[in-house]
Amino acid sequence: MSKKESGNVLFLILIAVVLFAALSYAVTKSTQSSGKGSSEEAARTGASTIMGYAASLRTSVMRMAMLRSSDPVDIMFSNDAWHANNGSVGHSLGTPSDPERYVFHPEGGGQGAITFEKYAVVCPGSSCTDPWTTAPGHGRIEYVNSPGVGTNAVEIAYRLWSPSKEVCEAINTILGIPEIPDIHVPTNSYHSGSSINPPPSLAAISRPDSTLIEGESDFCYRGISSSGSNDGYNAYYYMSVLLPF
Repeated sequence: MSKKESGNVLFLILIAVVLFAALSYAVTKSTQSSGKGSSEEAARTGASTIMGYAASLRTSVMRMAMLRSSDPVDIMFSNDAWHANNGSVGHSLGTPSDPERYVFHPEGGGQGAITFEKYAVVCPGSSCTDPWTTAPGHGRIEYVNSPGVGTNAVEIAYRLWSPSKEVCEAINTILGIPEIPDIHVPTNSYHSGSSINPPPSLAAISRPDSTLIEGESDFCYRGISSSGSNDGYNAYYYMSVLLPF
């Protein structure tokens, strides 16, 4: 791992520490706010739970990258929990011969591939019920070019599919993002049956509210097409950068 890459990892570790502090404050405020409606409290609880999971996932990925410093991309995300509407799993974890490479294996990253159906909804777009669309509350690992995070290179990120609007708002409130941005997020899916292999380039997040999340490693947004119109899903997503390149 180069000095620049090490600096990026250390920067994200610092972000993780700050994020944990923000989550602790949010949970405390939620406990103390007896005058708030139960639905608002449930949204804050969901936001804190989801963000806490993403922060833990990021810590494991960065630890594995540093331990495998000669080849930090030799990390795999295969799991048996995240699936599409039809129940299909992209790449099952199975019984790998080299479990130390796998984020979701006890001998690797030690993480669980958690789902959050409780805090998710079926999005309203025409493509949301397609059998091969990611199920609400399930995760994906994707390549993304998030402005102001790390270098101008592609990052690898965790994306939670279709949290409710209330949970999305609560996430951004915790992060100090004033609203839910409408943005186009070009992604390149990570094929979890192989090592990380980021594309050499990827268009940056754009249109029209991208300045709201510049420099943010975590944010919730409503997805739109590259032309600024409905993308067929009209869904909300939570994105968390796990590792920059």
